[in-house]
Amino acid sequence: VTTTNLNVTDSATINQATVTTLDVTDSATIVDANITGTTIINQATATTLDVSDSATIADANITGTATINQATVTTLDVSDSATIADLTVDSDANLTHVYVSDLTDNRIVISGPSGKLEDDANLTYDGSRLTVADSTASTNSANGALVVAGGVGIGGALNVGGNLEILGDFTVTGTTTTVDVQTLSVSDPLIHLADSNETADEVDIGFVAHYYDVALGGKQHTGLFRDADDDKYYLFAQYQDSALDSSPRSNVIDRNDSSFVLADFNAATIFADTFSGTVSADSISTTNFTATTVDINGGTIDGTTIDTSDITVGAGKTLNVSAGTLTLANDQISGDKVEGGTINAVIINNLTSGNVNIDGGFIDGTAIGHTTPDSGTFTNLARTSPAGVTAGEYGS
Repeated sequence: VTTTNLNVTDSATINQATVTTLDVTDSATIVDANITGTTIINQATATTLDVSDSATIADANITGTATINQATVTTLDVSDSATIADLTVDSDANLTHVYVSDLTDNRIVISGPSGKLEDDANLTYDGSRLTVADSTASTNSANGALVVAGGVGIGGALNVGGNLEILGDFTVTGTTTTVDVQTLSVSDPLIHLADSNETADEVDIGFVAHYYDVALGGKQHTGLFRDADDDKYYLFAQYQDSALDSSPRSNVIDRNDSSFVLADFNAATIFADTFSGTVSADSISTTNFTATTVDINGGTIDGTTIDTSDITVGAGKTLNVSAGTLTLANDQISGDKVEGGTINAVIINNLTSGNVNIDGGFIDGTAIGHTTPDSGTFTNLARTSPAGVTAGEYGS
């Protein structure tokens, strides 16, 4: 059939037709139709349909080839191939293959204004990788090139090339967390270590730092830790243990290792209940000081300068050395008198005194005492008073 205007109000079977306008109000079976004008099809089964102008299709089943420049479709079923320049689908469309000439390979197709299919070079998928290439910066969780309102599950590695901001809690359940940054800022005033050390005191607690010293043989470690063996803290340096540089790293400090040494510690003021070991300080102020051995090379005790001044015991005070021995060199006792107590043996080579009171003992083998004095001979006894006693020898 070659006609300008074909209007089918009932059923029609068209094997081959070239028409300018086709209007099918009931149903049509079309084997081959070339329509150059307007087409309205309420129901049609077509093998080949070529519409060069526009088509309004309520229900069409095309088993062959369809070429439609512009169509408004309620139901369109194409089992072979269709070339549609402009397609508007009001209801359902069953298309086995759709080729859209203005779309680009590997781009994600989205619905644009008025339902038009569109793609964008910033959103691509090559069958295994989804890429969002837009450079829009993200300042919060509601903007940026990709915004996900719900949760995201990631089964593999996550690599972030820019900044990462987490507004909620951040939980890491792996075995190793590596922070490779130049500056680490933590607002938490208390860092909680050994959080899983709940059932027993079994791990060392503290921090370890790494440094390199050629003179000491290379890699060294320093830090402060609490030893689980004795419940004491140790400040250490020069410690060599390659396990502290491996992954996962060791969490044990071996104080018996030959490289383990205690580090120096400098502080303006130290407050302590007890000091033990060797204590070296420019100034020590304490209300109770007990030491096994004290070596005082300078300074003052109660205002008296050590090493350059005499030590004087104040009035009413006692220098008590009764539990030990006070050893003096020659000519090291000075004072008005030595009073009280017992001195087992005193050797005086030269005694000069205005008044000597000897109540007992011996002088040159002669017993001294007012009750039972021994007899003896004085080589020379001189008396200047009282009057009437002259010098000479007396006794036998």
